[in-house]
Amino acid sequence: MATKKSNDTIMQVNPTAKERYLKLKENREKFVDRAQECSELTISSLVTPEGFSNSSKLYNPFQSVGARGVNNLASKLLLLLLPPNSPFFRLSVSGKTKEELNQQKELKTEIEKSLASIEREVSKKIEQLALRVSVFEALKHLIVAGNVLTYLPKDGTMRIFPITQYVCNRDASGNILEIVIKEVVSPLSLDEVTDLFDGNTDSMEKAFEILGRAMGEGNEKKPKAKRAKKS
Repeated sequence: MATKKSNDTIMQVNPTAKERYLKLKENREKFVDRAQECSELTISSLVTPEGFSNSSKLYNPFQSVGARGVNNLASKLLLLLLPPNSPFFRLSVSGKTKEELNQQKELKTEIEKSLASIEREVSKKIEQLALRVSVFEALKHLIVAGNVLTYLPKDGTMRIFPITQYVCNRDASGNILEIVIKEVVSPLSLDEVTDLFDGNTDSMEKAFEILGRAMGEGNEKKPKAKRAKKS
C-alpha cells in the first residue's frame, strides 16, 4: 500500500507527456498562427493547419513568387553551411602546441595530414547520412516559420519536426529545460517500455522494472525528448 501511495504521489507531481504538451501548447499558439499565415503565402505544405490529413486540401496562393524565394534562399544557405566536395570546417592546432610544432616541421606535416583525413571522413559521413536533404527542409522551416526542431539519432538520418509538432520550455537564459514531441507512430515501432507506459500505476511499475533491467545490463538509453501519443 505504501508503494502504491508513493506512485500516486509521483503521478500527481510529474504529469504525463500529453499533459505537458497540452499545457505548453497554449504559449505556442501565436507563433503557430503567424507561421501558418506565412506558409500559405509561400509553401503551404510546410506548416499545415491542425487536423490536416492526406485527404485535406492545401491553400493555393495562386502565385509562386514566395515559394521560389524560399527555395532560392534555402539553397544559398545550404551551400554556405554544407558546401559540396569540401569540408565545412577546418581542424588546426593552436596555442603552445602550435609554437612547439613550428620547430618540428616533419611532425607538423604529419599532424596536418591526420587532421585533413578527419575532415574528409566527417564530410564522407555527412554524404552517407544524406543530411543535405534534412538540412534543406529545416532551413525552409526557419525561413517561413522561424522555428524547427531537428533530431539526429545515433543510427539513421536527421529527423525534422515542424513547429506544430513540438513544444519546449526554457529558463530565463534561454536554455532548453524540456521538449515534448507529438507524432503519429505505429504500435509496431514502439519498444516494450514505451508500449507499457500508458499512465496507470501497474503499467508504470512494469515499465520501470524492464527499464531497470536494461540499465543493469549496460544498455542504458538516454531519452532525447518526451513523446505524446496522438489520440
